[in-house]
Amino acid sequence: MKKVLINKLKKKAEELYSEQRHEEIIELLIPYDVREDQELALMLVRAFLDVSENKDDDILDSAEMLLMLIPNAEGDPRWTYQLARAYYFKERYCEAYRELLNVRKLAAEGKDFPEQNEANELFELVKAEYDKVCAVSYSKKEYDALTDHIVRHFGAIVNMCSQKEYPAFKVEVAEIPPADGRGRDYYTYVTIGIGAHIMKVPFSFGDMVPERCELVMYLPADIDDEMRRWAVSYLCTIGRLPIERNTWSSYGHIFSNGRPIFKGTKLFASTLIEIQDADEEASVCTLPNEESVTFYQVFPLYKEEVDFKFAHGLAALIEKMPHISAVIDPERENVCLNEERKPDEKPRKGSPLLVEETDYVSKLGIGELCCASKRITEEGCLVGYMRRNLIDKEIGGELSGDSGWLFMSGFETAEYLSDPNNMEICRLNIICNIDSEIVPFLKEPYNTVAVRGNDGKLHIEPNDPTDALLS
Repeated sequence: MKKVLINKLKKKAEELYSEQRHEEIIELLIPYDVREDQELALMLVRAFLDVSENKDDDILDSAEMLLMLIPNAEGDPRWTYQLARAYYFKERYCEAYRELLNVRKLAAEGKDFPEQNEANELFELVKAEYDKVCAVSYSKKEYDALTDHIVRHFGAIVNMCSQKEYPAFKVEVAEIPPADGRGRDYYTYVTIGIGAHIMKVPFSFGDMVPERCELVMYLPADIDDEMRRWAVSYLCTIGRLPIERNTWSSYGHIFSNGRPIFKGTKLFASTLIEIQDADEEASVCTLPNEESVTFYQVFPLYKEEVDFKFAHGLAALIEKMPHISAVIDPERENVCLNEERKPDEKPRKGSPLLVEETDYVSKLGIGELCCASKRITEEGCLVGYMRRNLIDKEIGGELSGDSGWLFMSGFETAEYLSDPNNMEICRLNIICNIDSEIVPFLKEPYNTVAVRGNDGKLHIEPNDPTDALLS
């Protein structure tokens, strides 16, 4: 954008802001790539959040994503304050609290911050909610029932560990040493405290997904103190995510920050699976009030295995691992490292196979992740609808680098879309290899929509804000 246009947009946006016409600010600025000017981007974020006090999740996600995209914004208290607002409106009070503490620190350094009074008011609201979250814990009877369950099914607890960096959260990790009598030649680590919090499971899941969970991890018998500390920290970090983000964790969720999970391994992420090497009753503990806590095992994966899981599902990945131990091995076999096509299997247009993958996106600089319908990733349908959103949708994880692109085949029914399991986060390059016709559109600006026409080709269409697919 030219400087003259930027200045005109700023002036008009300030006029609209003075009259509290926030929706019109969004309409004014959304057609432009506001990342070119930090002040203009801040105006759009502010408008997003002013509109979002009604908990409009899509707008809130757009605001949060934009806040993350602006370089050097983390040192500006104005930006940090807006990020805290986004977290507050999304009821992610722990993250809002941390950002507001950072706001106070930045403001104390004398940086320009006209919203100081508003930030102080928000801090009081957030602190009250943060204290409520931190106060949640098992009752003594619940705690005793849980520890009895762990001892009965996993073994005698010899040590209770905690993550000292986060003392506010009452989460401990029970350490259970190898027990020859039980045939367990490995350490078992089990969290106690995560399940005291009721997770915000989407209503559409009904009773299919447990609202309370604890985590289990198996480690070799010869681990050192460094590995023990890592295990405690890693379990607590994964366990805190649904609490801090007011979301949920369940079977098949992926956790990654884009780096190896610990030094000296290429294991890149972790997923939650059913408890291995334990009796059937070990997976669920019934509390005195008849509510239940589900135990999931944390199982590390290589990047290629994560890619395979996104394309084919966790069940297909597990089928490739009958010989892999449930005990964490930093150097275990990567079952998807040399994924090859069967001799009689020929590639076809729209195939979701990961083999012979062409690199389409690494040089585009738009992010490596996207959201796609399983009609595409698992059934091999071509893309019939694509839209680039200022939204970073995570499925219980720490994956970063969202391109903003959403892909659907066009054959999804309303019933199909109502099940979140039918949509998944995957690498953008996978979709490009399934349907390379999307590649010329990938650098189009946010809010771009392209639809496959009667001629069989994708065409950019005018933005329709009432698009039922995204409602």
